[in-house]
Amino acid sequence: MKNEIWKSIPKTCGRYEISNMGRIRSYLKQGRRRFYVANIPQRFIHLSEDKNGYSICRLWYPGGPKSVKVHQIVLNVFVGPKPQGFECRHLNDIKSDNRKDNLKWGTRYENQVIDGGGRKIIGKGEQNPAAILKEKTVRNIKHTHKIYPQATHQEIADLYGLGRRNVSRIISGERWKHVSI
Repeated sequence: MKNEIWKSIPKTCGRYEISNMGRIRSYLKQGRRRFYVANIPQRFIHLSEDKNGYSICRLWYPGGPKSVKVHQIVLNVFVGPKPQGFECRHLNDIKSDNRKDNLKWGTRYENQVIDGGGRKIIGKGEQNPAAILKEKTVRNIKHTHKIYPQATHQEIADLYGLGRRNVSRIISGERWKHVSI
């Protein structure tokens, strides 16, 4: 590719290079040609997607193989280490676009609100515009579970006209954990 810059990936003992376009290849190795020793690029590393849609690959480190996110390697190599409290931002909101020009370290707020074009929602409980339940209902569900611990989640869900999974998440604290009884 034109204007593609390759740099060595740290802590891989010189095994891999990454480009500013987000491509990874195995590093140059010495090979014998007919009358001379040459540095030969091996191959491009296959990238796959994790469950959230981010490009990942498996690289060999001194301690063994490790799955790594490509966007984080690009930023570490071409921009610098991640500042504390920051995360990787995909400026065009395309998780598989790992070009250096599309990546930047930023805060969670910048990543969710600014990069998401306001589509990503911040807010707990009733402040979240997508919330269907009211805090009073959630408090009642938790109270019912405390008073009747023998009741199944399905019975509580039927009582409030909800799905069992929602009730299970409320009771376990996976959802609405900020609401206390």
